[in-house]
Amino acid sequence: MTLSRPVSWKIRATGESPRASRSSPPFPVTTSCARVRTYTPASTPLDLSTHQRADGTWIVTVAGEIDMSNAGAFHESLAQARAKAEEGEGCLVVDLQAAEYLDTAGLTTLFAHAPGFELIASPLIAPVLTISGLADLVTVHGLAGEPDGS
Repeated sequence: MTLSRPVSWKIRATGESPRASRSSPPFPVTTSCARVRTYTPASTPLDLSTHQRADGTWIVTVAGEIDMSNAGAFHESLAQARAKAEEGEGCLVVDLQAAEYLDTAGLTTLFAHAPGFELIASPLIAPVLTISGLADLVTVHGLAGEPDGS
């Protein structure tokens, strides 16, 4: 069946069949609010590990991509490690050497915890930290021009 004009449908949340504004649909339609599904993007691969060195420093190691699909887990990991570091009067270091991607959701998470930690950046991530201004708030190791940087 080919429609010559667009048909707009009014769908009720009660589970009743919808009524078309121009004509009834050529097939039975039932809907309900409980069946509405929202699209959730798949989570991007991200490995987070936290450990404490002998000197009391807490290290959060990040491997993979930090984006909006996993920024919540990244935030939780930083919050827990920061609380442990403050509890034992140690410091917190976030190791981004194995991070392949950092978007604004990841930057927002880092800004939310700044100052109060140090970063180890890969050559891929370091320019983002500098341009965003985060390098002005926290110590970043691995920036160009440093003895250990490129």
